[in-house]
Amino acid sequence: RAMMLRSTARVAVAALRSGSKGAVFGNKAVSPRGALLSGAEALVLSGMGSRRLSFSGGRGSDPKQPMNPTKLLHDVMACTDVRGILGMVQQHGKNFESGHVGVAWGKMTQMPSGEGGGDEAELLKLLQVLTSAKMHEWEGPQLGNVVHSIATLCSGGRMVVGEKLGRELQARARETSGEMMPQDLAMFSYGLASMSIKIDVGVVLAMQRRALDTAFDFSPQEIAMFMLALEMMETTAEPGMLAALQERATMTAKDFKPQEMTMFLLTLDKMGIQASKAMLEALMVRATSTAGTFNPQDITMLMHALAAMGVKKPVTGLVDAMQGRAKEAVGMFDHDEVVMLVVALAKIGVTPDAGLLGAMPGRGGPREDGGLDNSLPSGIHPGKLKTEITVSRGGSSEGGGEASKAPQQLTTSSLLQAFASMGITPDA
Repeated sequence: RAMMLRSTARVAVAALRSGSKGAVFGNKAVSPRGALLSGAEALVLSGMGSRRLSFSGGRGSDPKQPMNPTKLLHDVMACTDVRGILGMVQQHGKNFESGHVGVAWGKMTQMPSGEGGGDEAELLKLLQVLTSAKMHEWEGPQLGNVVHSIATLCSGGRMVVGEKLGRELQARARETSGEMMPQDLAMFSYGLASMSIKIDVGVVLAMQRRALDTAFDFSPQEIAMFMLALEMMETTAEPGMLAALQERATMTAKDFKPQEMTMFLLTLDKMGIQASKAMLEALMVRATSTAGTFNPQDITMLMHALAAMGVKKPVTGLVDAMQGRAKEAVGMFDHDEVVMLVVALAKIGVTPDAGLLGAMPGRGGPREDGGLDNSLPSGIHPGKLKTEITVSRGGSSEGGGEASKAPQQLTTSSLLQAFASMGITPDA
């Protein structure tokens, strides 16, 4: 799933809104929510101790003079490295509004990992402080962007979200869920699911209720991303919301891209959800008409998903279209994809095209140095070459069926069993 999903977060600048600023008491600062801060965090919010830095990508200005919000936003956006953003935060953190903080988070996701060294760690810490301090300003759409950015940094191993900030983000999401649109819901939910934090059941329920209200505004990408987020959070989809999204998927089937289609179907299967007949047929028709845009992974995952869902009679032309496309892209298939495709076809009850099998790459072919490559595929060891699950047409297998196993769990024995079930004698 991680390989199929590509980051689609947009860096949106919401209308800047004025808000109450933290008050300063001695060398301490109190945020509008009453949290007591100290040290560098207090200096950022109060502006005390700011110094004029020389940094690339940002513009130095007198920290004693309040900056115009629009100019400040422009300067943050103009930063080209971590030190530049850090300098802006250290000098003008007291003037930052939620929009400025959101842009700073977005800029951080564009910076190469590890380039900032100690500056990056300090900046990420201060951005969390500012995010918490401005929590009362965050609106639903902004939250989606910010949480997605934070999750991107967490997934890259660059930061860990503090428990306090995690709770505050979820509480604010519940308060503003009524303002969120499908893209906001998808980005926030997927971002939340990607963080290693305790997830509040209440916020998940609020997201699903809002998804029901806005179901007919969802795009295919948003449907796939939102459902994937629910699966990652190991939550149960609300029946009404699920029915509405499946109906919307049926209506927008002609707009689904290969990765969105396969990700959505695989997610439904993983959640144990029975896809509606109308939606499944609409998506299969779409796959048939766009087979030429499928890559090996898309082809394999689609057939795997259909097999896992128990499909025995794909729409007319789908299997031929997928096998035809597979022959065109045969040189790009890896071992796991070959195994999964053959096993999936066996599960559906389809005998692979002879031309396709003949064209599939082997592991016993000549190497570039003229020798023979007799090595086993990556992740497969001699001790694992044994019968694990019996695959047969129309049959079931212990543990949910071969078609429901993850790619890395499929072994060479799976491929041989699939051939046997179809009456095919493997090439020597």
